Amino acid sequence: MKRKEKKCNLCPRSQAKEDKDMAKKVLNCRDIDVNSDCKKKFSGYNEGEVLMKTIQHIMWDRKVEKITPELKDKIRSLIEDES
Repeated sequence: MKRKEKKCNLCPRSQAKEDKDMAKKVLNCRDIDVNSDCKKKFSGYNEGEVLMKTIQHIMWDRKVEKITPELKDKIRSLIEDES
């Protein structure tokens, strides 16, 4: 008997399959901090995927130890549809 795959609403990857027909989402790191010269650009099929990639970059590459709810909200507000 084949097992039915459960859909996880919290996981950006599970939503990516459904969102492939929609415009990709993008964010430039420099948009978060205007004083930064970082040229990283994050893209994904939904907001959650871009948010996850951005937070990983901020923590690993920029050495920020704590991501505040305010920072998450700021990141979400800067994510745009790819043009």
